[in-house]
This record gives sequence, C-alpha cells and structure tokens, in this order.
Amino acid sequence: MAVRLRRVCLRYRRILFVALGILLFQTFIAWNFYTISQEENERIQELKDRIKRESESRRKRSPGAGSVDLREVLKGEETSTELKKRILGNSGTRESKFNDAPDRKSGSNSDFLHRNPALENSVQKYDSDSEKKASIWRNHAAQSNKSRDFSYVPKCEIKGKDAVSALSRAKTAQCKQQLADTACLMQEGKLFPEFIPRYCPVDGKPAHKVPMEEDYFLHGRTPVRIAFVMVVHGRAIRQVKRLLKAIYHQDHYYLIHVDKRSHYLHRELQEAFKPYHNIRFTTWRMSTIWGGASLLQMLLRCMDDLRAMYDWRWDFFINLSGTDYPTKPIDQLTAFLTLHREENFLKSHGRDDNRFIKKQGLDRVFYECDTHMWRLGDRKIPDGILIDGGSDWVALNRAFCDYVTSSDDELVTSLKHFYKYTLLPAESFFHTVLENSAMCLSMVDNNLRITNWNRKLGCKCQYKHIVDWCGCSPNDFKPDDFHKLQTNRPTFFARKFEAVVNQDVINQLDFFLYNDLTASSPGINSYWESFFHHKDPHDKHTDTYRTHLEAFARMAQLSLQSAAPHYGKRIDRKCLYTVISPPREGSVYMRGDHLRGLVVTFDVESEGGEETLEVWAVPRKMYKLVNPAGPIARLLSLEVGSDWDLKERIFRNMGRLIGPHDSPTVIQRWSKSDGANFIVSIVWVDPANTIAASYDLTVEPDAEFSYHTPPFQKPLKPGAWHVYLLHHWKIVAETAFLVTPMAYKNNRPITAAEAATTHAGPSNGTYIDRDFVSLNSFLKLKDVEKLAAAAKLNSRKTGRELEGWIDQLVLEFWSVADVCSVAPFPSCNMVKQCQVTTWSTFSPDTKSQLGPVMPDGRIR
Repeated sequence: MAVRLRRVCLRYRRILFVALGILLFQTFIAWNFYTISQEENERIQELKDRIKRESESRRKRSPGAGSVDLREVLKGEETSTELKKRILGNSGTRESKFNDAPDRKSGSNSDFLHRNPALENSVQKYDSDSEKKASIWRNHAAQSNKSRDFSYVPKCEIKGKDAVSALSRAKTAQCKQQLADTACLMQEGKLFPEFIPRYCPVDGKPAHKVPMEEDYFLHGRTPVRIAFVMVVHGRAIRQVKRLLKAIYHQDHYYLIHVDKRSHYLHRELQEAFKPYHNIRFTTWRMSTIWGGASLLQMLLRCMDDLRAMYDWRWDFFINLSGTDYPTKPIDQLTAFLTLHREENFLKSHGRDDNRFIKKQGLDRVFYECDTHMWRLGDRKIPDGILIDGGSDWVALNRAFCDYVTSSDDELVTSLKHFYKYTLLPAESFFHTVLENSAMCLSMVDNNLRITNWNRKLGCKCQYKHIVDWCGCSPNDFKPDDFHKLQTNRPTFFARKFEAVVNQDVINQLDFFLYNDLTASSPGINSYWESFFHHKDPHDKHTDTYRTHLEAFARMAQLSLQSAAPHYGKRIDRKCLYTVISPPREGSVYMRGDHLRGLVVTFDVESEGGEETLEVWAVPRKMYKLVNPAGPIARLLSLEVGSDWDLKERIFRNMGRLIGPHDSPTVIQRWSKSDGANFIVSIVWVDPANTIAASYDLTVEPDAEFSYHTPPFQKPLKPGAWHVYLLHHWKIVAETAFLVTPMAYKNNRPITAAEAATTHAGPSNGTYIDRDFVSLNSFLKLKDVEKLAAAAKLNSRKTGRELEGWIDQLVLEFWSVADVCSVAPFPSCNMVKQCQVTTWSTFSPDTKSQLGPVMPDGRIR
C-alpha cells in the first residue's frame, strides 16, 4: 500500500506543487484583506468610542445639549472616503438611511421577480392584501373614534389596537381625553427621551450583599432613627394596631397613609393613635390600585412630607403594609441599620434583564385613570441606563431619599416621567434610579423581608379588572409556611399576614419574638373585623348589609323572649325594645381561624331609655351529603358565598350575606386521591323551584377546590336557593343559601315600585339563556306553580310586611347565640354586660390593645 502511494505521488508531483502554490497564494491574499478589514473595524470602534465620550462630556457640561454630530468628528480625521461612508452608514443617521438605500426596482430581487411572473403576482397580491387589511384597521380605528360620542377630542388619528381598545372601555370623558393625548404623543415619538444618562462610576450592576449575624448590637454607636411609612387599606383595624404595637419605639417615627376609600380604617386609627406624639397621618389621601402609577406617586409624596417635617430627624425610610409583621425585635433592626447607615436595601429580580423587562411589562406604555391601568402600546427602553427592579418594599437611607425627591438632574427627572407610564412602577423605579446614580455602590441586594410566594395560587390574573396585564401577588402565611421565616440572609419583616385568613401563624410569631402572650391570654384566639359601620358612605353592599343586620337585631329580642322561661318568669316589659335604625356596626367573628358568626352592634329604645346592645348571630348548617359512595367520598364540603378569593381560597364576603344583585359562587372542597378524575354536575334551583343553571366540571385526583360562578341575569329572586351536586345524574350532595330581600334602596326604605322590580327576578324570566327542563326528571321538583305565585306576592311587600318576610327567611338560615349590653342594663337583668363575654367586640383583646409608652420606649 505504501509503495503504491509513493508511485502515485511521484507521477503527479508537478500537479501537486502547482495546487499547493495556488493555495498558499489565496491564503496570503485573504490574510491581507482580513488585516485591512480588522484595522478598519478597530478604527471605526475607536471613533465611535470617542463620539460617545464627547457626547457624555457635553451633556455633563450642559444638560440640555444633544449628542456630538458624526460629521464634526470626521471633518478633521485622516480617514478614507470609503471608511467615512461605512461609519456614517452604520450610525443610523437619516442621511445613510436614505442616500445609501438600494433601489428596490433595479436590485436583484426585482430582476428575480420579473423572471418569475407567477411569484411576482403572488407577492403583489400579498402586499395588496396586507395594505388592504392595514387600511381596514385604520378605517376601523378612525370610525371607532368618530362614531362614538366619547366627549373627548383626539389630537391625532389613533391607530394602535391597544390604545383603541382602552378608549372603547374607559368610562369618563376625562380619562378618555388623557388616554387619547398619551396615545398621540406615543405615535409622534414625543412621549419618552431616547437617551437617559448614567452617573454610576462602574459598569454593570453594582449591588452587593451583607452577611447575616445571629444578633446585632450598637457597640456604642449612635442609633439611627427610622421613619416607617405605613400604607394601609381595608378594615383590619385590629391587625394594624397589633403591627404598630410590635414595631413601636418612641425614638422612631410613623407616618400613616390610609387609602382614600378606607373611611372606617382612617377614623378608627386616628382615634387609636392619638396618644402617641411620633405617629402622624398624611394630610392627603390617594386611591391607589394594584400595579398603578399612583403607588409610586404616593411613596414619593410621603418622602416629601417626611423631609418637610423638620422636627423629625430620621435616617432611614422603610415602607410597610398592613399585612407585614416583624420577624425580629425592633432593637435588632435599629442596630443593623446603624451598622449599615450608608447603604440602601432593595431586592432585585435575580433573573435576566430582558426577561424581567418583558415579564414586568416595562416595554409597554400604561396610563392610570378611572382606577384602572390601561395598556396603550409598545415602547423602547431609553439608551444609556440599566433597568432593574424586584420588590417595591424597600429600606432607603436619608441621602438617597433626598436625592430621589429633590434632584432635578436628567436621570431623576427623566425616570420620574418614564415611570409615570409604567406598570408596577414602585417595583422598579427606586432600583433603576439607584443603580444608575452616583450612589450606585450603596445598593445591597436585600430588602430585609421574606415574602411568601406560591405562584401556582398567586398568579391567577386576579387583577385583570383593574389592570390590562396578568400579575402575581404573594400568599398569606399559614402555619405550614412558618419554616420559610428561617433564612440565611438578614431579614426583619415578612409578608403577607391576614388574621382573617389565619391568625394562628401570627400568634406563633408573636410567641417566638416576645413571649409576653400565652394560650390563656384574653382574646388570643379570637379575631373581629368590621364589614359595616353606620358612618361609612353608601356603597353597593350597604343595602344588603343593613337589611341583614336589622333583621339580626330584631331576632335578638325574639331570643330574649324565648330565653325568659329559663329565668322562671315572663320577659320583663323593660327588656322589650325598638331597634334604632341604622345599626352601628357589623363584624365578622372568628375563633380558632374558623367563622363563628356575626356580631351586630345596635342601639335600642326601651322603657329605661336608650341602650347599646350586641347580638351574636350564628349560621345554620345547610350542607348535606346524600350519597358518599365512590369518588364522592372525597367531598368535604359544598358551600355558597360571594367574592371568592382564588388565591387565599376564602369568600371575602365573610358573612356570606347575599342580595338580589350579587353573584353567588359555589365551591367544593375535596380530599386528594390517587384515583382517576371524574365528572360532577352542579344544578342551581331558585326559590320557585325553577332550575336557574346547570354546569358540568371535571374533578382531578389532586384537586382540593373546585368552584362555579354562573353568569346569572339579575336580579336574583329572593328566598331560599338550593344547589345540588350530581354524579351519574344522581343527587349526591346539596346545600341551600339565602338571597335576602332588600329593605333598603340607596340607603333609604325601598318603595313598592322598587321592590316589585328588585324582588321579581330577571326581567325576561330566565337567569341564563338555556332551557333546563330536562333536568326536572332527575330532581323531581314539586309545587312550581304554587311557589311562583307565592314569590310574586312576596315581591310586592313593603314596610312591616317586608320586614316579616325578611325575618322569616333569616331565621331559617341563622340563629341567635347570645345578646349583651355595652353599658349596664339594670332594668333588664337577663342581658349580661359585653365586657364579660368572649364573643363581643367589647370583650378583652390583649394582642391588639394599645397602652402607654413604657420606660424602655416601647408599648409592649
């Protein structure tokens, strides 16, 4: 083999030498061209770097100056004409865009199409169709703007589909005008700057971490003073008081912003915190929404207020919500921040920046009005800066707060404008300003908190009704989550905690931190939360709540009458009373994290004068399991309520007080199984035994909850409704719920005409546009005509007749457990005083009761 190969090489040696020479020559030519190209590229990059440096230098000297013109730099350069063309061509300037553009008609693509007529026709048809569709869309947008009387005047032809959609859904003329103006500025490219300067002296993200220690001590240092900004809403007055009791110290400051819609909470907190000189409320209030620009505006305004309070000498700004709770004593937080007084604590997203920008919607334009965040279209992130973000719960030092609120440099002013049109701005604004500012090296990637994320439950697009985006929200802590509070980084707070969802975990944390409460402390396992107060302005729930609460107050007297024989006598006339309308307050009563009923506070007129009483009303059990065989044995309960919270899996209408205009939801709780999935049917039946809706659902083996909210036409017919659960078309479980007739309309007694429409059911006689007659054979419903006639008569009732009908229905679903008097009721010894009970809102509640400041500066 080797001999044969040698002979071939000798025979063709001349050809091999020639081929090798050609190959070497080609390699030499290619290397020369590569070297020239590399030198030119290096020269181009050198010139571009010089342009960038001179542009930044010019901006620093004169903030309003523009970028350096490429032609100015190239004038004095000994650079070839071809190289200058390449530099200008790569610069994206208007000149290169038009002068260097190839002629499409004379190019190779055009020649190719001329040689292929069929393909040319196809492309022309495609272009024609695309243009036709674009024209149709533009005409549709224009017609949409012209045909609808929105009482606003667009300054341009609005083309973007997001903007057109937002305008079609917005309600007020003012909001429509603001959306239209913003959309026009977007289309003209005038809404955002193309470049924002960066002042950080280092490249990339400068955030660092600080180590965790078991304990923190001052070691003779002067302790920092913290300004806590508490941003609260809702009605959980007892939980907010408990939070403040845990973090209070006389050397710190507490500024409280209560949402503008939370009237009850604002009144009660102002009264509760009067004795404390270092607790103040904002003199203004905003209605903030999840993800809204108003959240950032509110925080910046709170910072401004704090800076204007010259008697408050604070060093750190920490924002808290009403659902936060400390995980370490306040003195350890003080010592930690004293050791790190020059640093700022924010939590970054910890993922790829581009992915974060997309997921957060930072590349979209949003605008807040009509308590909604409207998406208006896409945008480009300005050049020059790094975008970062994560949690909107922060701990910022005084120097940075001064800078971010008072600076008029281009970075701060541009970012404030940019984030005015941004979804979830508070989750990114402070991060982005700090990382691009001269203070960037002070950033610590830790916001000193633990957040309880369960994205399977927390990312349900539950905010679509207030924002054009799908967002996530953390879950409430429960005892099974307690282990998450142990981390390997410094943390001092955790969120979220809601006593109405689970108070046991808060008690556990309290025992761990302070050990000053025991299992026998009064009220330790009880929780009350108000859902109605007579001083609150009227809203969509007022008429329903007031109707129910007055019925409970009348039931209290019936309870006293039935209890009289136990005292060996008839009820004393002095125990008889007339309810003074409206009731003072209605509260949910929880014990051991279970609903125990409702507590109603109301005034009465008796022979002895006016008294204030409370009644404890308990719901009757309506759920019945008929046939627990087979997979139905997994069923734990069948419940009906309204305002179902998918994330926390509770009814936010805790008392489940439902009126004709509410939307009921039925939920099923299941135990998990290793078996196969199966199908059940849910059938809704109204008080006249008319089938209102039917729905099939599949129960998966790992399902713990399933639910159904029918799209009923309103109003619902008042009375006792029934929900049946069917498997293989046999009833296996059932429950009942009450739709209560309304005694009030717009907070005044309902008239006969209003009652006739409110209590008659849907106007066309059907709740859903489907016929469910075929189900009658399975349910065997009786007396349909008789019940329909009775419902018609009841719908005409007003005054005392209406009250009698309401009381009769409420008694079927509720019972009175006890009655008490707030002040001594000497004329009626059957009624005990509320302070000695365990269920009254006036009974002792040590965990939320505030006291005087102690010698150590605390109140617990």
